[in-house]
Amino acid sequence: MNETASETRSNLVPMTWRELARIGAIGAVIGALSVGLYVLFHTYIFQAVLCRDQANAACGQAATYAAITTAFIASFVAVVVLAHIRVYRPLLIILAAILALWGIQSIVAVLPWYWALAGMIAVGALAYSLFAWIARIRSFILSAVVAIVIAVIIRCIIVL
Repeated sequence: MNETASETRSNLVPMTWRELARIGAIGAVIGALSVGLYVLFHTYIFQAVLCRDQANAACGQAATYAAITTAFIASFVAVVVLAHIRVYRPLLIILAAILALWGIQSIVAVLPWYWALAGMIAVGALAYSLFAWIARIRSFILSAVVAIVIAVIIRCIIVL
């Protein structure tokens, strides 16, 4: 009998610690990029355009627009980079990280810039590493459900 036929296939896609560290480093860079883009978009684009006259009702939404734009651009960059280094299921990792960390920009925006930067670097690295580890599950449905459940739990913790 063939040796490979008798071996059972693992339910997890193999991943080395080095690959996980690389994904965490990419998450850290994306976290730093998010802070920079958020400040740029909020201060110089959305607030400057929407808050010219203080009577404009959209002025209060400048931070939200900046966060949405930042999330879109940073996620696009992250998917491209993760796909380039051949990470397993990069889109699942990014979508789960966005779901888990949605709105965190408004939380760290009140901090001094250096604490906001350090916080987003740490949170980005942890989130990308966690969801890359979860994405290793071979069954896509199970992997997606586990990622969504954990993202919702993280989201509830952030909101509280």
